[in-house]
Amino acid sequence: MLKRIFSEDIQMGMFIVRIGGDDESSAPVPVERIMGTPEEVEAIRRAAGGTVVIDTSRGTSPEGGGTAREAVRVPFADELVTARNIYRRALVYMEGLFNDIRFGRPFDLEGVRHFSGAIAKSTGRNARAAAGLCILRCQGFVLHHSVNVSMLASAFARHVGLGEEQVEEVAVAGLLHDLGKARIPERILNKPGKLTTEEFARMKRHPEFGHELLIGEPSISDPVRRAVLDHHEDCCRSGYPGGKGLEDLDAYTRILTVADVYDALISDRPYRVGMAPNQALTLMYQGRGRLFDVETLERFVHFIGVYPVGSFVRLEDRRYAVVAELHDDGPLHPTVFVVYDEHLRPAGRELLRLSAGNNGDKGCGVAECLNPRDLHIDVERFL
Repeated sequence: MLKRIFSEDIQMGMFIVRIGGDDESSAPVPVERIMGTPEEVEAIRRAAGGTVVIDTSRGTSPEGGGTAREAVRVPFADELVTARNIYRRALVYMEGLFNDIRFGRPFDLEGVRHFSGAIAKSTGRNARAAAGLCILRCQGFVLHHSVNVSMLASAFARHVGLGEEQVEEVAVAGLLHDLGKARIPERILNKPGKLTTEEFARMKRHPEFGHELLIGEPSISDPVRRAVLDHHEDCCRSGYPGGKGLEDLDAYTRILTVADVYDALISDRPYRVGMAPNQALTLMYQGRGRLFDVETLERFVHFIGVYPVGSFVRLEDRRYAVVAELHDDGPLHPTVFVVYDEHLRPAGRELLRLSAGNNGDKGCGVAECLNPRDLHIDVERFL
């Protein structure tokens, strides 16, 4: 009997049929072998990144003869509805948490565990939905940014093969990574112009403030606290607050850093308009090995895609479209919904797989990735 299970549930004696193929970005890879050693189990867990398909008629089930936790994959559009609801409620909770800290009131972090669990489960059903929602909700406010980073980092953590508990821990770190900004005056946070030297020095203390707020909180693990403290560190010891190097940064921090910077770059801020997703990735790639761990960044680019789901693009035939699906065999040629003609007039919702053109065919690709907010277009309604 074939069954798809989470990769962290793999055990010795199981017969692995294939790995991958659990979301729109990954093609299934055949394995067809039994797990005979702990090293084989660990290697397949790392390679799978999310789920595997086992054959229980050719190998063992989990210990005790029980049933593995079956990985239920939900279509992008369906999970997007659930992810939106989680996002909305998490935003309300985070606003209350920030206000409690800002005004010196007692606060508790019980809700963080609730929402990080919900976010982790959502990324398990369809990681692209949670990641895509961040493309659509990039307003740039501190609270939106916290929820965005949590969803994005959690989805990416699952993609690189972290276990279920670790994925949830990364979601916690994402929600809390900017908690220290609750101690930064709003006149600095929302200043439309360049910060003064004194204001920037104050802003740079927010990782320390966040770490201090979490000390003594029994529900927050040491790795999460370290990620909150270190999410502005880099590979060449030019970051803050400690000037740490790559060897000092653990997996949570490396994941959180790329998610944090990516969302910051694509989001509108009081002092600038957000970049298009592909422009943000280009800028980040220029900092590989200097600002970002090379392996982590390259895996993030593969995960999020050159034109992520939810991107608004102008096609080579001058029509406008929204990216609906990514493909490993053609990262520059996603499937899109064509939503406007060349004059920005509604054009229905034609589903089109872009191509480079073969055998003399003209083909059609992406000419430009745009910021839909510049054109007052709500991309989310097309997904």
